[in-house]
Amino acid sequence: MRPLLALTVSLGLLLMPVGAPSAESGWTPTDLGSLDGRNSEGNAINNQGQVVGVSTTATGDHAFLWKKGAMTDLGTLGRRSVPTAINEHGRVVGRSDTTTGEERAFLWENGVITNLGTLGGLGSYATDINVRGQVVGASSTMSGETHAFLWEDGVMIDLGTLGGTYSVANAINERGQVVGISGTAAGRFHAFMWQDGVMTDLGTLGGPDSHASAINERGQVIGAAYNASAQEHAFLWEDGVMTDLGIIPGGLFSVAVAINAREQVAVLSCTPVGECSSFVWENGVTTDLGTLGGIRTGAFAINNRGQVVGIGQTAPGQDHGFVWENGVITDLGTLGGTSSKAFAINERGQVVGESRTANGGLRAVLWTR
Repeated sequence: MRPLLALTVSLGLLLMPVGAPSAESGWTPTDLGSLDGRNSEGNAINNQGQVVGVSTTATGDHAFLWKKGAMTDLGTLGRRSVPTAINEHGRVVGRSDTTTGEERAFLWENGVITNLGTLGGLGSYATDINVRGQVVGASSTMSGETHAFLWEDGVMIDLGTLGGTYSVANAINERGQVVGISGTAAGRFHAFMWQDGVMTDLGTLGGPDSHASAINERGQVIGAAYNASAQEHAFLWEDGVMTDLGIIPGGLFSVAVAINAREQVAVLSCTPVGECSSFVWENGVTTDLGTLGGIRTGAFAINNRGQVVGIGQTAPGQDHGFVWENGVITDLGTLGGTSSKAFAINERGQVVGESRTANGGLRAVLWTR
């Protein structure tokens, strides 16, 4: 899930069900519509082709589930709602504001949205869910600290910290291994992996801090960590060893954004002047994804087929969603507007994101071929 964009709305936007496929790319964009004719964006997709995202309504932003041409309003716990993940059974998690203004983690399943509660404090939010229905995220505690949690079968478990007062769980795999970031007793922030009641400090690349963003089914963890030169680099952690995935020439930083089951890692790296490139790291070899003609390329996701999706600059001020596979980067095009963004891809190669329409509206989009 990408950060919620500020959506400007316009009444009476026309629905554009299907865009024209690009003669060069062969990809066809489908406008997923919206809940009441206003703006929408797609954020995640499962292997069943079910899409979750956010749609602007008259009462605020609402999470939605799109399935087989129909968009369902997932409702709220009182006010707005934002989804963060969907599993293969169509269960959706995220965060929603209550009528009294507190933010709470939610689980939506079979038409019912459930408040997952807190660890004793006022607020919580969910970040990920696996096929088993285990949900992770972060919650305030009774003492006012923020701790990572694991929710299962109605019970929220405090995962603790690495000695500090703060932790957040960012992802969970099907084995129930959880990764995230935690404060340490020394006042630093380190990546962690939690398994069977034990939180393990994944360390750093020689510098002070690190964070973990994702984990695959083999227990390989990715994220970013500072090295001894105080430079933030993407890493891959496995069996107690943290590997530096490198940085582009002249780069300021790099961060690993996604990993698949084949140990292929999508990495974003930027220079001090904002020129960003993305590459795939595999077995010590980096492959640059190239560009769509501009100076920036930002990867967001990779599937087990090695297909990478993200955002590429086509010209100054214009960004288009892209898919990269077998050494070729392809412009996914738009719904008739000037820009688009690709946020997620499933194992079937279906891509979801957002696009401007010909009349300037913003819509959730599904690209297929």
